[in-house]
Amino acid sequence: IYEGAAWVVKRGDIMDWRSKVIWFLSDKADRDIHNDKAEAFARSHTWKKTAERLMQEITARLSSS
Repeated sequence: IYEGAAWVVKRGDIMDWRSKVIWFLSDKADRDIHNDKAEAFARSHTWKKTAERLMQEITARLSSS
């Protein structure tokens, strides 16, 4: 779902979370790339767009049943 825009850390894996935070803080070039991806993801996944996609999916499933 995040399309490479965000790191996902397994719940409770503090060491993985810690290493990713340290990596982000120390690697500006990669941080800038991921920030750009995250901003693009946020623009394409607004509440309105998400609701529209959900309504399309519901309508399509109702039409096919």
